[in-house]
Amino acid sequence: MFFSGDFPSLAQPFEPTTGTVVSWGSQVVPFVEPSTRYAAIAAGFAHTVGLKRDGTVVMWGDNYRGQMNVPKGLSGVTAVAAGDYHTVALKSNGSVVAWGGGNEGGETTVPADLSTVTAIAAGSGHTIALKSDGTVVAWGWNQESQRTVPAGLSGVIAIAAGSAETVALVAQPQQTNFFGNSYPTFAPNSSSRKHS
Repeated sequence: MFFSGDFPSLAQPFEPTTGTVVSWGSQVVPFVEPSTRYAAIAAGFAHTVGLKRDGTVVMWGDNYRGQMNVPKGLSGVTAVAAGDYHTVALKSNGSVVAWGGGNEGGETTVPADLSTVTAIAAGSGHTIALKSDGTVVAWGWNQESQRTVPAGLSGVIAIAAGSAETVALVAQPQQTNFFGNSYPTFAPNSSSRKHS
């Protein structure tokens, strides 16, 4: 296990400072200057993206499909996401930048008219954006309809992406999950599932 700015002995207790990255497993954090602090992190299949507090992005891990090739001059980043082989950044102006992946499924082809984005998520080969009006835009692989946003979906306040699924949390007390051709909803305080 390594963390940014230090290489402690295993006998020393770990006492991180705010914004320090801790990594274990197959990918370890490279040495960075001790003053580096991170605002957010995301991990793909074998790469990691760190959003520094200054709005710039640092990458480490595998670069098999260009997922670590940060676009030159990228700044003003407020959020990051990582798919299997692609990386996504949300900028402070509500625009989205994506790279890597080989783009075989279009996961890095950001829709030209996309704007006012407030959150992003990345699945294995698809990308999701939540807009300020509560609507969702998705692009990339669609083998399991993971980028086919249900008609009329609105009032979304959070999004997440799995390998071949996308989940949206709506402001009403329900959760909408779109996977394949079924749209299950979950009643609050209940374990029952109803398909519509």
